[in-house]
Amino acid sequence: MKKETKKLIVWIKKILKNGENNHPIEESEDYLINEASAICLLDKFIEVEKQLTKGGIIQDKNGKLCKDGDRIREIGYEEREGVLKWDSVQRCFCFDWDNISDRLNEMDFEKIEG
Repeated sequence: MKKETKKLIVWIKKILKNGENNHPIEESEDYLINEASAICLLDKFIEVEKQLTKGGIIQDKNGKLCKDGDRIREIGYEEREGVLKWDSVQRCFCFDWDNISDRLNEMDFEKIEG
């Protein structure tokens, strides 16, 4: 977690605990924590919670973060392209391609950017 995010969470906790905004946050040259950034962070938490219900986040072969719905490419014998999908029944990520859904298991894959 970024240092700025940690400071923002501490600031939000103080506000929620005391019910008022009388806790100034120190300013630096790089950023200013304020109510607008707090609202943005809380919106991101909603998105993260939504992703957690869809398997969370996993890394591709190159260490890039991938989530349900991302386009991916199988690496290996066949270089097929498809979509990473969370199967809530089997409780695993699957590689959906050409109307076929394969469990990822130990399949090497990479995220397709763009």
